[in-house]
Parts: sequence; C-alpha cells; structure tokens
Amino acid sequence: MFSKSTGYALQALVYLSQVRGKTPERHVQSAELAEATTIPSSFLSKILQQLAADSLIESVRGRGGGVRLLMEPDEITLHRVAACM
Repeated sequence: MFSKSTGYALQALVYLSQVRGKTPERHVQSAELAEATTIPSSFLSKILQQLAADSLIESVRGRGGGVRLLMEPDEITLHRVAACM
C-alpha cells in the first residue's frame, strides 16, 4: 500500500502528463489541478512542493504561472514518486 500523499502525487502527475501530451510548455494552475483530481487544495500545495523539490515538476509563480512536468512521463518511476513523499 502507498500513503495517501503518494496516491495524490500520482494523480497529480498523471494529470500533468496528460496536459504535457497536448501542450508540453503549458503550466497548470493549482486550482485547475485540484479540481481535476479532487485533491484538497491545502494537501495539493504540500505535494507540489515535494515534487518540485525532487525536480519532478517546475513551479512558476505569478501571471501565467503554475506547474508542469520537467521530464517525460515515461521517465518517472513509481519508486521515485514514493521516495519523495
């Protein structure tokens, strides 16, 4: 079994990989990500911080900001996600 945070991180990464497949340079705002994945916003922000600290995602503040994957989705392993949570 995985922790709740690992499960949420996987949901967020799956959504970000779908967005990357359509528009690779697009940043997704956290509100959109929370709504699309039904992850509570307060929990999502903590998860995104951890994913950014492990260089799985890029986080940009301000106008046009948001988060996006830094690597190809097939390069992200389950072990790496679980280890950063």
